[in-house]
Amino acid sequence: MIDALKPRIRFGQLSLFGKCLCLIAVVTALVAGLVSINAATLLRNVATQGLQALAFDSTDALANEVSGAIKFGKKPVVEAAFATIAERQGGKLAGGTAFDLQMEPVATFGALAADAQTALVDLGQKALQSGQIKVDASGLLVAAPAIFGDKAAVAGVVVLQWSTDELQAGYGAKQTRAYLTAALLFTILLAIGAWFLHRALRVPMQQVADAMTVVANADFVSTVPLTDRGDEIGRIAQSLDVMRHSLQMAEGERQERERDAEKQDLVVRALSVGLRGLAAGDLTARISGEFPLEYKALQDDFDAAMEKIGDAIRAVVVAAARIGNNAGVIYQQSEDLSQRTENQAAALEETAAAIHELIPTCADQHS
Repeated sequence: MIDALKPRIRFGQLSLFGKCLCLIAVVTALVAGLVSINAATLLRNVATQGLQALAFDSTDALANEVSGAIKFGKKPVVEAAFATIAERQGGKLAGGTAFDLQMEPVATFGALAADAQTALVDLGQKALQSGQIKVDASGLLVAAPAIFGDKAAVAGVVVLQWSTDELQAGYGAKQTRAYLTAALLFTILLAIGAWFLHRALRVPMQQVADAMTVVANADFVSTVPLTDRGDEIGRIAQSLDVMRHSLQMAEGERQERERDAEKQDLVVRALSVGLRGLAAGDLTARISGEFPLEYKALQDDFDAAMEKIGDAIRAVVVAAARIGNNAGVIYQQSEDLSQRTENQAAALEETAAAIHELIPTCADQHS
């Protein structure tokens, strides 16, 4: 139940646009509220001061107007004057009384509460004693001495109780209009703020966020927008563009290293095939295909070395064949010489035997 009462969307989860819009709404509401309150207070003060001034001047004028009637006790005249001012002022005048010098009522207008009537009498006595206009703390109860004749003699006192009821009614309507105006102003300012934030903040921030997504997806070719702005968003875009350039260079270096590694792998595999052929006795093994340009000299050197090794081995084979042939001839000649030697030895033996056989014969003949 408690979890259900928690806000569904927290302030920290709002977007930057939402936070700024909330801030503008709060500030605008505060400003509109303060303006409305100040306007209402000023309106109330002005209206109250105007009523107080009206009460002061009207009471003094009425007292001077009915001073003769009070002095001579002409009640109808005083009542007629009360009726006239009451009709002229409308609901602003709540009631009043005209007193003679003995504080006896000459005429009364309106019905006042007991405490209000008591305050009216007390203030009238003070004005009658001092001969000056007296006003209570509210400024709405005014007692003015009735001055009669050229000698400015005090003939009595007029005390009027003024009311703010009519003023409050008119003020309430004006206050309602002020609040409606403030609400309309708040709505207009909020709409303007939302439009401004959308154009100045949300749209460019979304563009920068999209650019960040593009860079995060390893697309370092697409340009970063808003780098020409001079505000914070422009500086973010500029930093993102610098990072994009750095990543683009790093990606180029990585791809170059991969290409170099592929070339080196191709060269190593080709050399391995050639060396395995050489190890197997294949002197005709050559590196097939074309090496990358930077390794072309290595391919040419390997092929030239294999050619020279083949030539050297072929020369050794030819020399060995010649030596073999010469050894055969020498062997044959040695065999022939040995046979002739044996034949000559046999002939010599036969000759020697013949000689031995002839010796006795020769000896017999000499004898």
